[in-house]
Amino acid sequence: MKILILSNEIRGLYNFRGALIRALIEAKNDILVGCPEDKTNDHLQRLRVKFLNTPISRRSLNPLSDLKLFFLYCTILVKNRPHLIITYTIKCNIWGSLAAQVFSIPYVSNITGLGTAFQKPNFLRQIVVCLYRCALRNARTVFFENLENLNIAGQLGFVNERQAVLLNGAGVDLAVFKPLPLPPNDTVTKFLMVGRVMREKGIDELIWAASKLKQNGYSFRVTIIGELEENYISKLDELRRKSIIFYEGVRNDVVSFFQDCHVVVLPSHHEGMSNALLEAAACARPIITSDIHGCKETVIHGVSGFLVEKANSSELYEKMATFCSMRLSDIIKMGEFSRRHVERHFNKTDVVEATIKAMAKSLAM
Repeated sequence: MKILILSNEIRGLYNFRGALIRALIEAKNDILVGCPEDKTNDHLQRLRVKFLNTPISRRSLNPLSDLKLFFLYCTILVKNRPHLIITYTIKCNIWGSLAAQVFSIPYVSNITGLGTAFQKPNFLRQIVVCLYRCALRNARTVFFENLENLNIAGQLGFVNERQAVLLNGAGVDLAVFKPLPLPPNDTVTKFLMVGRVMREKGIDELIWAASKLKQNGYSFRVTIIGELEENYISKLDELRRKSIIFYEGVRNDVVSFFQDCHVVVLPSHHEGMSNALLEAAACARPIITSDIHGCKETVIHGVSGFLVEKANSSELYEKMATFCSMRLSDIIKMGEFSRRHVERHFNKTDVVEATIKAMAKSLAM
């Protein structure tokens, strides 16, 4: 079978869906990947797939740009005639699915998170809901990564019970992300955030909490790795000068950062399922994160970490201060529970098997 996978980013597709792609190839399928070209193209060469450059304006709201993407997908379908299309991320889910309907090609969509557009009941949300209703009406399967997103999609009428399948995120490769010894607690408690530096990831709350830790004399270090939105550049430069937060850019060696931290923090406002938290837990790191779907599933509150109210800077500060005062042996125990939790519920092998089984069942209908 010839399968076309559409996504908006090579790095994320390789890191989080690479195991699924390998399994599909092992099952004697020919895989084509449509993604915007970037510096990580060599990742796809390792997977032995055919690459199709599909430029996407990820954050653009320009309808002409989206219409151009739709016609590009139509051209790709005419040239390659896939037997199945798998889509990830909102623009690929919408325009890839609509193109699939034009040519009556079976398709499967993955809603890895509803995104910022669904945070407020505004005009943009109404447009996205209408587009999703049109795009997903004939989808064989629509995968979700948390129950809240699935329920919202059902309530808004763009998926039905027959289509919807809930997965435990993308899962985590337990052979790659292994338990790591904690750095010695030489009176400095090291926190790490892995994620895009933006308001929706809770960066403002983290800045407030870290600044208060500094003000109150705690000995700590906060490191952030991930993409940076321009409006935070000067702020993070200032925080580095004050030794409050250290931004280290986009890094491929995330495991080395897990190894050099005691606790992973992600005060996000919304998530599909946080891969960063799953990876951190697999490396036996305790977690502080928001009490929201997509984050709270990764933590046993009070056992493997702490959940805090979304956008509550004071509560985030209190939990970070708790870790600053905690014995290293207790942090180690919480990290061990983190690892056991992902072993039990988020093994990538199990997620891949469930994904393939659900797709095969839907295609046989």
